[in-house]
Amino acid sequence: MTEAHADLRPLISFIVVEGDAAPGALDATLESLAAQLSSDWEVLVVGAAEGPASDDPRVRSLWSEPGATAIASMNLGLRAATGSFVALVRPGDSLRDDAVVRIAAALASCPDADFLYSDEHVRVGDDTTTTEFTKPEWSPERLLGQPYALRLAVVSRSLADRIGGFEERFEQAAPQDFVLRATEQAGRIVHVPHAVYRVAGGGRSLSDTTDPVGWEFGRQSVQAALDRRGIAASAVLGPLPGTFGVHRHPGDPRHVSIVIPTRGTSGTVFGSERVFVLEAVRSVLAAQTIHHLEVVIVHDLDTPGPVLDALVGLSPDAVRLVPFDGPFNFSRKCNVGFLASHGEIVVFLNDDTELITPDAIDRLIAPLREPDVGMTGAKLRYEDGSLQHAGHRYNDNEFTHAFLTAADDDRGFGALQVNREVSGLTAACVALRRDVFEEVGGFFEGLPINFNDVDLSLKLRSVGYRLLWMSGVEFSHFESKSRAPEFSRNEVEILLARWVAFGRDPYTPVV
Repeated sequence: MTEAHADLRPLISFIVVEGDAAPGALDATLESLAAQLSSDWEVLVVGAAEGPASDDPRVRSLWSEPGATAIASMNLGLRAATGSFVALVRPGDSLRDDAVVRIAAALASCPDADFLYSDEHVRVGDDTTTTEFTKPEWSPERLLGQPYALRLAVVSRSLADRIGGFEERFEQAAPQDFVLRATEQAGRIVHVPHAVYRVAGGGRSLSDTTDPVGWEFGRQSVQAALDRRGIAASAVLGPLPGTFGVHRHPGDPRHVSIVIPTRGTSGTVFGSERVFVLEAVRSVLAAQTIHHLEVVIVHDLDTPGPVLDALVGLSPDAVRLVPFDGPFNFSRKCNVGFLASHGEIVVFLNDDTELITPDAIDRLIAPLREPDVGMTGAKLRYEDGSLQHAGHRYNDNEFTHAFLTAADDDRGFGALQVNREVSGLTAACVALRRDVFEEVGGFFEGLPINFNDVDLSLKLRSVGYRLLWMSGVEFSHFESKSRAPEFSRNEVEILLARWVAFGRDPYTPVV
């Protein structure tokens, strides 16, 4: 434990750069600090003119050199700070009166923490009222796509010094870059689950980079983070201002197996009758750019012969038929398909799916080059285009799909627009490395119908793997939107007997 972390009542230095703040904005910020229930803080107001008149010795004024940039002013404040932790606050923004108390409590519980971030009050879209942004626990993939931990970010002074402060080259995105670099080197990152930060006038605060220039600097900061981490990927502007996409490069060709359990059923989709598995395989083969691909069809014995013949006819070299004899057991069928496959990467795919994104398989498997990524999953849509899957949500011993049936404009604080860590992924479309699937023992066959993907997800997380939901990888999933999920109490009891009780979901606490 460092000396700073041993302090039971750490002093927090808040840095406020006046810049072009509106009249009275700074006063509002200082008033919120003066109202703190704890006195363990100081504020450094950095400006080019006279600082605020204050009798409080904890309020110090610093004067920037004429023509100094905002980044230079931030670094001036950082150098002058005497606290063991520092935080940047925009003039006009305010802190709830228990902010310092909450931060101190978090540090008391986690004395080795050197980066903390809180929830906040924000305005989303065109709404004129503020809403509490209940943030996920530490989610590094989401941070690349959305700087959700920007406010309130509290960083140990030693960590801030170690990373060298704020960098001029990123201009408006310098705070975003600072957070990315700090979290890369932090020993422990802690989420303070209280909305202790409020933006002036209910403005948007999810990012400082929503204008075109700042957005581009934000993209550059994400690209720099990818390069530092050795991730071969391109950062691109995201679908919402201030968000970013991470397009990982395919890399060297890999042998991929797609395992599809089926019994060759038919149904009506988009007004036409189809054999589901035929169209699922056709869509994958038509779009695939993978050189070494096999499609393993695990079929019940009563699957119609013409369907099997048609499947082989789609690609005699790629399609392999594996018969399955026995009562329905989705877990066992997937395990049988896995054992019959040869790929370094295995994709499990339901037969009632159809690829939407042309390079979906490439993009789905690309993160699996990173050793700590255990499984990836896609954005699945119902026939009408509404959302069927955006990751699992495990909350209060309930197991659901997060954002089920949401429309595209239901943004969930950006959660539907960026890649992110999730608690679990549906086996309707997931990808894993072969050795990872073997490491956790595959699907648990004691859950033949429901919750087998929940169990697999929990096994992967229990040994330290991250599960990534890929927002830009899309499939249609023709599961009936109106069909209520049916499961027995016995299945729930089996699952809960294997795992401890579930409280607050770490990645999707509120939907």
